[in-house]
Amino acid sequence: MASLFKKRGLWHIAYFIDGKREYKNTYLTAKSSTKKEALKLKTEIEEIISSKNYIVNKKSLNSVCEKFIAEHMNLKSESHQSNFNSCMKHFYKVVAPDINVDEITSVQIAQFITSLVSSVSNATVLTYLSYLKMLFNYLLEEDLILKNPIKKKQIPVRERKNIIFFSDEILNKILDFAKSRDKKYYFYLKMLLLTGQRPQDVLMLKRANFNLEVKTLLINVSKTKSQINFPIYDELMKFITNELTYFKNLKSDEFLFGEFNGEIVHKRFQRLKASLQLKGESNVYTLKTFRKTFASKLASKGVESSKIANLLGHQDPKITMKYYSAISTDSLRKDIDEALTE
Repeated sequence: MASLFKKRGLWHIAYFIDGKREYKNTYLTAKSSTKKEALKLKTEIEEIISSKNYIVNKKSLNSVCEKFIAEHMNLKSESHQSNFNSCMKHFYKVVAPDINVDEITSVQIAQFITSLVSSVSNATVLTYLSYLKMLFNYLLEEDLILKNPIKKKQIPVRERKNIIFFSDEILNKILDFAKSRDKKYYFYLKMLLLTGQRPQDVLMLKRANFNLEVKTLLINVSKTKSQINFPIYDELMKFITNELTYFKNLKSDEFLFGEFNGEIVHKRFQRLKASLQLKGESNVYTLKTFRKTFASKLASKGVESSKIANLLGHQDPKITMKYYSAISTDSLRKDIDEALTE
């Protein structure tokens, strides 16, 4: 018998072949609406096993991918694992999961890129390609392929985009709406704004991360597996003590936002934007815009770039300098408008 179980937000199937336990990632999001499809896959596996009509292809894409996940991706953060799963979900739409990895060609990679360009952002295309390159480099090391099918000339040029941050008007509108509809979600958005941290890292905050006596907040950065000793400044302290009323009742190992996960907070933000009819902006604003707004405000007040980089966990100073460029452009625009309207 095979068994269906949840792992990192996806349905997985465990089964035995010749006394050896095997696992299959269905790449289906673990929720009630997809359970029927996952159970169907489980039944198909059971039928194949019971008929003894199976051949284990150790060079098939899905089998080597599972090995790659077990040996490599499981050492990465949940964010990286989720991104890799999303990448493969898209890749399997173009390349059959049971194809031999040494049969994958640059033509199929081109088809994969073409399919992505029409459905996801330029940044996401590049992210997915970086995960594929990691997979194929792993296969090269394992002597399962002779060359990486991804050619340099196939990789799209990274688009240069302006830093988008909330105006005070839009920000107040968002926070007021959230506060009136779902106070716990309002607390989550406010914490994003006041710390400038990534959405997933704020979800991982526990009561034990806060040391109110020395006014520090320990933030675990999932992307780089590093830590930030974030200073609890006055406004943040007021928010914790005056608004986050349930904070003092939490146990040391309890999450601040335990009822939320990445999918929930992003979907609620989409619904929030739709309710507020942020039409043109709705395709631009994301939960990361709170992070950009925090950094841009610090840059506008003249806080040193190195200090902002430390607060945000930036390892590349060029990333932080983008906020100064954005503020400079915004300030220059206002100066021109004032000069021309005199």
